[in-house]
Amino acid sequence: MILSFTPAEAERDILQLADLLMDAVVSGASVGFMPPLTESEALHYWRSVIAAMRDGSRILLVAADGALIQGSV
Repeated sequence: MILSFTPAEAERDILQLADLLMDAVVSGASVGFMPPLTESEALHYWRSVIAAMRDGSRILLVAADGALIQGSV
């Protein structure tokens, strides 16, 4: 299922989002980060995304399987 997240939903699931980003980087995805990406760096990134969502300059779509986030854009 594709969901449009609110900032509150992103904050609620920030650890899953960070894990997803770290997994993508370690798997070789070209997403603007070089391995190793630490959890702290991934959380910092997602906090900046959430701030941009709040000011209306960004949206977050996630692909979810139940409560498990499988992808984001």
